[in-house]
Amino acid sequence: MELLFPIPELAHPRLGDRTPGDDALPFRAERGFVQGVVDLVFEHAGRTYFVDWKSDRLASYAPDAVARHVAETYALQAQLYALGVVRLLELRDADDHARRFGGFLYCFLRGMGEGGGVVFQRPSWEQLRAWENDLRARMTKA
Repeated sequence: MELLFPIPELAHPRLGDRTPGDDALPFRAERGFVQGVVDLVFEHAGRTYFVDWKSDRLASYAPDAVARHVAETYALQAQLYALGVVRLLELRDADDHARRFGGFLYCFLRGMGEGGGVVFQRPSWEQLRAWENDLRARMTKA
């Protein structure tokens, strides 16, 4: 699924500050857009998840090694994709998040046959808002 959304800016409403369908607040993109392709988006038990398949060659596909690799290599991508999916779902608040957002998986194909190779994260509503704030701060320093 393709994602295209404005890079978070100070003038944009934060997650939860805008109600779905609210046309009163303009949403202009002064600094550009984030564009990416999420490999798989699916719903299970009423919650939406996304998956990104990876083919990286790692020395170990043990859970701690894979989690470290994701944190070092794909943290920003995971944050951007998570924010994009949450925006797409038009989540309103922490309760809506708890009901409808399941999280994300990074699946390393070379390690899945070894019983590892998968990282799952379900960032909280507060964590998503913190990521958004961090992106805003980065962009204002640029």
